[in-house]
Amino acid sequence: MGRIWKSEKGFGLAETMVAAVILLLVALAAATVFYQGAVSTVNTKHATEAIHKAHEKLEIVRAKGRAGIEADINLMPGPEVLLPFPISDNLSGTMTTTVYYVDDAADSQGIDDYDGDINDYLLVVVEIDWQENNQARVRRMGTIIQ
Repeated sequence: MGRIWKSEKGFGLAETMVAAVILLLVALAAATVFYQGAVSTVNTKHATEAIHKAHEKLEIVRAKGRAGIEADINLMPGPEVLLPFPISDNLSGTMTTTVYYVDDAADSQGIDDYDGDINDYLLVVVEIDWQENNQARVRRMGTIIQ
């Protein structure tokens, strides 16, 4: 005599398929989060390298001092092509160093006289730009030389 096992409990094909789809969706969501984290880490690395390169350039300018900069303005040829951009992958960019002569007008001579008195200073700005993931990236650093 054959028995019909109506009281057996367990998962059928439908329940197993639903569970597999839910597991797949959770795995895809986790993979997306990990991928975005990896992209963000690489972008941050490149930005940090750009800031480091700009800082190195500003240290060269600071070592020259105001008199050295004015005597040798060729220190800032701008824009310089960096190949490879400070990291070893296929990323390239430009570095531009600009010197601004600033008179803060405290000497009552106006803002454009730049007579070299104590109220005048040099503003040196280093800008590094590059393309990454079809987006323009820019980092700027500056220093004041009295």
